[in-house]
Amino acid sequence: MVLANSHQTEPLDFNCLASRRVRSIRRFNKSVGLGALKEPAGRKASGALPIWTSGRRLPHHKSSMGMARFGCRIFGRVFRMQRREVDMTLVLSNEEVVKLLPMEAAIEALEPSYCDLSRGEAICPPRRDLLVPLAGPVKTVYEFKSMPAVYPRKKIAVWRVNSDFLTWHNRAGTVRREKDPRAPGNRFVGLVFLFSMETGELVAIFPDGEMQRIRVGASNGIAAKHLAREDSSTLALLGSGFQAGAQLLAMCAVRPIRHVRVFSPNAEHRNAFIDEWRGKVSASLEAVSSGREACDGADRQVDLGGADDERHRHGHHRDDGRLAEDVEEVRGGQEAGAG
Repeated sequence: MVLANSHQTEPLDFNCLASRRVRSIRRFNKSVGLGALKEPAGRKASGALPIWTSGRRLPHHKSSMGMARFGCRIFGRVFRMQRREVDMTLVLSNEEVVKLLPMEAAIEALEPSYCDLSRGEAICPPRRDLLVPLAGPVKTVYEFKSMPAVYPRKKIAVWRVNSDFLTWHNRAGTVRREKDPRAPGNRFVGLVFLFSMETGELVAIFPDGEMQRIRVGASNGIAAKHLAREDSSTLALLGSGFQAGAQLLAMCAVRPIRHVRVFSPNAEHRNAFIDEWRGKVSASLEAVSSGREACDGADRQVDLGGADDERHRHGHHRDDGRLAEDVEEVRGGQEAGAG
């Protein structure tokens, strides 16, 4: 396939560009210790550029500034070292993003961007959502949303775009809005495009799934860093869905958490969460059967929205009435989902 480019005298050959991109990513992977590049099935032989979709993602957090800041963190040093070798846009997977961006680094990277944003030195306009109702047995809405941001400190611009299907279902006695993964392989579609403010080039493309989960956790970690008591050691985690793991990592990164009590309305999901995350943090993890049991005596509380109804039915105030003084409540996204 050949595409004429008005800025060049010679046409662009996409097959040639694809092979150059593959060589660039292999050099990048080798430089940061990642595994060999794996092209989607059926595409390597033809040389066609692959379409990347996120493996799993939480729908509803609105900041794209974090994407720009994290992109700087991941790519800045590598590009300075490898500039002469990298001749094409980098394409990363969710797994590579997780490997390149541990929670401690995410918190360190994100905090200055919030300061710049508050001083008017960065631009992050409101998210734009285009919603179209669709016919079907279940109430469904197609959502196309876009979130741009510009981060002059690092000379980076970012554009995050999502193509989603919203559905409404009865879960645990209440109606909940959910995202329906309809892309091949039961995947969601969310991509982040990172641009250089120096050359205008498209620097990188990566799925938004793991990146936005890390960003949401880091944002709440920054809040806890500045608001929670320094000796906080017990955490109440209300919710065990997609966002919960990043919240756990963030809280353990900023405070000496020794014990975590986890509640969500679905006992199977909260037990699975405990099994998945036990050993990944130094704190002990305990599944409990009510929101009150999770919050009683806790120094901090992370409320992921999906467990709200159950939490309020059981009550979440301490018996001594010191909730506002002793428990730091950090709210995650309303759609994080308790499971």
